[in-house]
Amino acid sequence: MFDHPLAYAYLCAYLLPCASEVNRTKERLNAFAAASGLELAATFVEDDARRPLAFERFFRAVVRDQVEVVLLPSLLHVMVLGSPGRIREYFEAATEARIVIIDQDVTNLVGEAIS
Repeated sequence: MFDHPLAYAYLCAYLLPCASEVNRTKERLNAFAAASGLELAATFVEDDARRPLAFERFFRAVVRDQVEVVLLPSLLHVMVLGSPGRIREYFEAATEARIVIIDQDVTNLVGEAIS
């Protein structure tokens, strides 16, 4: 069992210019989780915009594992699925998980998400 609230992350590799930027983004997600008192248990990486298979695995894992917090580098990483604002609303309603965007000042959001 984890000592901190469990979190998952999702990102789209095809939005980033190169593999090293994908790795830096994963490092930023890990650093954000650690600084926020979250246990980042998995990061799901989408490689193909035409077939969002990683998003499907991500969604199912969040529901199955009852994850309360999910991390995204930005809402652009869910835009292939539709309007980022709508996807956020639908995702949070369907999973009961709170989406936290790490590129924003989210101090209050993280506190709300894990309380």
